[in-house]
Amino acid sequence: MNTMRYLTMTLSAFLLTGCTEAAAATVETKTMALTETSLTMNLSEEEELETYDDAAAVHIQISGTDATIDKDGAVLQDGTLTISKAGTYVLSGDGTVAVVINTEDKDNVHLVLNGVTLKCESGPAIYVADAEKTILTVRNGTKNAIEAAGENADEKKGGIYAKDDLVINGGGSLEITAASGDGIHGNDEVKLVNAMITIHAESDGIDANDILAVKDCILNITAEQLWVLAAAGDISCLPMVLC
Repeated sequence: MNTMRYLTMTLSAFLLTGCTEAAAATVETKTMALTETSLTMNLSEEEELETYDDAAAVHIQISGTDATIDKDGAVLQDGTLTISKAGTYVLSGDGTVAVVINTEDKDNVHLVLNGVTLKCESGPAIYVADAEKTILTVRNGTKNAIEAAGENADEKKGGIYAKDDLVINGGGSLEITAASGDGIHGNDEVKLVNAMITIHAESDGIDANDILAVKDCILNITAEQLWVLAAAGDISCLPMVLC
């Protein structure tokens, strides 16, 4: 069993009182500790695991609008890197590329950010269109950045947009800048585990339609609307999470 802190209807009134002010304009990043009720939830070993089999992984080196891919499972075409098979994919480099995960496999996609900068002006820089679950690991000791603007063909926008369950873990740093939409948007569950994430968002910092669960994270969020919107419309906001 792992104790997860949910941003749901169990949040204290102290956190809820800041939401109206946060919606009015861009807010300054502040610091405070979570005070909501702790609930119990199972985390799978895979969701907490930050290591991976490097020999079996697909390595993708991005450079500008091109990419070198050393195994099957991913294809780059017209500025879109499409991952079509379950497995582990390690991204590195710097480029103007949108990453799209679209697989009907019943196994998870493990996407490792290994010192990568992604820029996309046509929707989310990382878009999970279809996957059993996507686990995004920010490799320990690396700096990673995502910049996104505009909408894609599915009319989705934001830094990271997942239509299915999304887990983000790892000891490296991740900075997300969303000139359009949310910093992180999840249609289902969003779990953040041992993560260090900075978000600058035109809309919400993090928007999770079902559950947003946070464990052992540092989040720095500056958003035009709400810092956090979670649990089927329940509004919960906080500028920075230390947990």
